[in-house]
Amino acid sequence: MEDRTPIVKYHTRVVKGGRIVIPKSTRELLNLTRGDYIKCRVAKITKIVKKKPVVGKYATISERLEDRGLIVIPKDIREKLGINFGDIVQVEILDYHSSR
Repeated sequence: MEDRTPIVKYHTRVVKGGRIVIPKSTRELLNLTRGDYIKCRVAKITKIVKKKPVVGKYATISERLEDRGLIVIPKDIREKLGINFGDIVQVEILDYHSSR
């Protein structure tokens, strides 16, 4: 796992095709638009203990931002981390690069 401090950290639900959403407020804050590249760590939230999420293993991915703030967790990463449709994941944005 990288030691890098995330720029933004949030939780989101996995939708069809392993897609996750970067919230609109985060996209606006970082001035992200379709086509930009996002580097982030993702981890499945395995349970909640005393109102705090417990996360499993992390994986770092670099993906292109799609319409409506969607990025895709690659299938091999989803399988490795046990992430399925409907699961909640923790996302930590580490870096981003504008396509403009």
